[in-house]
Amino acid sequence: MNVSLFTKKKYPEIERKIRSNFEVVKNGEICLVIGGDGTFIHAAQKTSCPILLIRDNTDDSTGYYSDLGVDRIDEVIHLLKNKNYHVELLGKKLLLTYKNKKYYAINECYLSNSVGEVSFKVYEIINNKRQHIYPFVVGGDGVIISSKIGSTAYNRSAGGPILLENNLFCITFINPDGPYRNALVVNSNKTIEIEISKYEGVLRYDNFTVGTIRKGDSFRVKSSEKEIKIIKLNGIYETFGDKLKRVIKSKMQNA
Repeated sequence: MNVSLFTKKKYPEIERKIRSNFEVVKNGEICLVIGGDGTFIHAAQKTSCPILLIRDNTDDSTGYYSDLGVDRIDEVIHLLKNKNYHVELLGKKLLLTYKNKKYYAINECYLSNSVGEVSFKVYEIINNKRQHIYPFVVGGDGVIISSKIGSTAYNRSAGGPILLENNLFCITFINPDGPYRNALVVNSNKTIEIEISKYEGVLRYDNFTVGTIRKGDSFRVKSSEKEIKIIKLNGIYETFGDKLKRVIKSKMQNA
């Protein structure tokens, strides 16, 4: 078996074990990722092959989409060599379109205020026509649009819900100034459009900046056809409750 390898930092002993058991190439059958969620996002942006995230449990990496840590690397190697794993669809990348340019996000697309607040309108596109999802202008620090994958990232930190299904989008307002503060959950087959109505903001996806957008500018977000697949090792499984417990404990330790 040949594998790709993405790491958060240098792991000499672990990398030695991997290289002695597999052929490490640029585009492997599977991608081994060692680190946390940030390293996972970086790998998912670079590769289309199934990803196995092995979290670095020596430095409190969250690794939400990981079921085990680097301390079990021998077990990982054994299961992979014996083909004792399966591939699961984690979800699809988000397609962000702004001024006819396309960007693909793993976690989220978001608008944040640059100075003071930013005001915007929220639409869905039906038969090439815009329809209001929220009937009024929203003012505040911005908005996050995420799918299941990104719902545990910035969306969760901003108070948005964690999505457990692939066919949903979450639209979470960041510190909204007004009576309505709740996130909106819609079907992921929708195309969402955000239009700036006052002031300006910065458009970003994952950890990348697209640029400053101003009054009258708009961007669209929808589900793309680009899939993100992960490797699940047979017999090794963390429940949602286990993962959430680990995430919460990690945040408490870092507080």
